Amino acid sequence: RPPREGAAAVNEDEAFIRAVVDIPGDDTARLVYADWLDDRDDRDDPRGPYLRAEHEWAKPWRSGERPAESAELRAQAAGLDAVW
Repeated sequence: RPPREGAAAVNEDEAFIRAVVDIPGDDTARLVYADWLDDRDDRDDPRGPYLRAEHEWAKPWRSGERPAESAELRAQAAGLDAVW
């Protein structure tokens, strides 16, 4: 039985989400996922830019500092699907 249209993309998307969730501190998984999101045909998908902005915002955590509040990141998050 052939896969339904879009099924491969959904499975890849789910695999990336699992990788990010399974290893939350792994920046590589997040950034590869962001690249994959950007490389798809849907250029209006806000998740790739959000993941990159979140990565930049969290950099101070790596040196033991608390990141500053980010109105830009909050605004980007507000544009995301709540289920995601």
